[in-house]
Amino acid sequence: MYDPNSANEGGGGICTAGKKLLHGVGRNRWTSSSGRGTVIEDIEFVVLRNLGSDDQSDVGKRVTGRFFMTDKSMWRFGKYCLAQGQHEPFNHDDPNEMERVISLGPVIGQVFHDSYNGKTNPRVEEFTAWSGQQDPGWDEVIAEGEASYKEWRSKMESGGSSSGRSGGGSSSSGGGGGGGGGGQRGGHSGPDDDIPF
Repeated sequence: MYDPNSANEGGGGICTAGKKLLHGVGRNRWTSSSGRGTVIEDIEFVVLRNLGSDDQSDVGKRVTGRFFMTDKSMWRFGKYCLAQGQHEPFNHDDPNEMERVISLGPVIGQVFHDSYNGKTNPRVEEFTAWSGQQDPGWDEVIAEGEASYKEWRSKMESGGSSSGRSGGGSSSSGGGGGGGGGGQRGGHSGPDDDIPF
């Protein structure tokens, strides 16, 4: 159970590294300014539970999963979709379909920390399926995560971004139900051209 009046009030802090139970709360598709024009899908997650730890201070914090939508990198996105329970083909270029997939339910993800320009940037990878019972308190955590992400996106779209990204792409919030504070602001780990291949 998560108490939104707990120490996470105001949503500060960086999500710690480790295995987390996550739920998608929003997405942003954009195009790299590196000259290659790579399409990138950032999926924003809210932490529902720290797995393997009694410390639940990350509950309600946000972390970003970044997917390079290229032929050579789509396998990673495919692993995420399978972990979400999406086994049938779907149109990943359709924003409504993407929102549906990220809102399918909780997924397990491994959070790693990268350092770039003196900043610690968490990123989430290594997705696996989760099949436990849903906690009734998660609806609130997810709803607050969605609201926090929408607020952050609105600030970035009105000129608050310094990430060097170009191309508006689409931005949306997915899923339904609860959030608990936010805290992560983008989760970008480096320049646009750090494509893993």
